[in-house]
Amino acid sequence: MLPLVPGTGLSIKAKAEAERVQPRQREHAVEQILERVLSSLERDGISELDAGDGQILEGGWFRFHRHLRFGAGSDDSTQSIKALVLVDRQAVDEHGGEPGLLMFGDAGHLRAPYYSEELCNGPGRRSGSSTGVLFAWLQEVRRALEEDPRADLDSLRKTLADRPREGGHAASTMYQLFARDDWMDKPRFPQLLHHAPCEGIAQASLIAAEETLTVVMGSPLYVRVRGMPATPLS
Repeated sequence: MLPLVPGTGLSIKAKAEAERVQPRQREHAVEQILERVLSSLERDGISELDAGDGQILEGGWFRFHRHLRFGAGSDDSTQSIKALVLVDRQAVDEHGGEPGLLMFGDAGHLRAPYYSEELCNGPGRRSGSSTGVLFAWLQEVRRALEEDPRADLDSLRKTLADRPREGGHAASTMYQLFARDDWMDKPRFPQLLHHAPCEGIAQASLIAAEETLTVVMGSPLYVRVRGMPATPLS
């Protein structure tokens, strides 16, 4: 911005130009930082969630590319805790061997056209009455990772380990609630706001394995809407 020159519109024009340029500069700076972070992570190795190699560990980074739905979710008990929720568009087959994916973030980080005041300020879809402690714990993990992506989460994991129900059954319940349109044919839980093929990298907060279903819960580093690769013709 330039100082206002009496009798001219120079400062207004300069400000308008700056407003057009600054978003592009900011996007470029964010992309550069992200590339440096990814280069560092790739040196240590990033697991592939969709490869089915079973190498994803709690606290470890993993790559994903699948159809997701996303919107705001909240805990049932007080509905005072809310987060951006990203989950499989369709719940995985419980006996298929593929892990389900459920991630938590901050809706304020969404960019156009997905950001909206309604999403940030409106009530979130409820997480289920048995999942309140797990929802609060995941929020705490998300905030810790946003402050420091390499934060040591062992102490946080211990608080959840003291309550095993929230580590297993509640994770499966929360996943099913968010990933299904009408859980138990009740319309109280409509699908989350958007759905799209998404790729990105996340850090695993919790891996909840039951007999028929494994749910990987994570905090995303970034998520991009990106078409799925074409399936080769046989």
